[in-house]
Amino acid sequence: MTTPHKQPLQSHTKHPNSLSGTHSDGRAIDASKHGEHGEGSYSATRDYQKSVKDYLRHADVEKDARDAAPDTAQEAQQMADAERDARNRAAGADGAKKKGE
Repeated sequence: MTTPHKQPLQSHTKHPNSLSGTHSDGRAIDASKHGEHGEGSYSATRDYQKSVKDYLRHADVEKDARDAAPDTAQEAQQMADAERDARNRAAGADGAKKKGE
């Protein structure tokens, strides 16, 4: 029985197109120098997750939910419409009417 030939793992070398934005002075930011990949950053994700955990641990979530509830039937309908439109966009449907319709 022959085993498939395995390719050696490629080293993580700096690629000329690995730039991820620019500094305020126009210099390119190379995310590979910071151990971050793609469009996000690990440190920002960690900070966000910590903030959410802290909020959930210390806040009165039930009170915040009550405070966010709609005050009128009209406001409730606007919120429902906005949620429906957002779900349609997320599903790939065009929630807004196209020009000429």
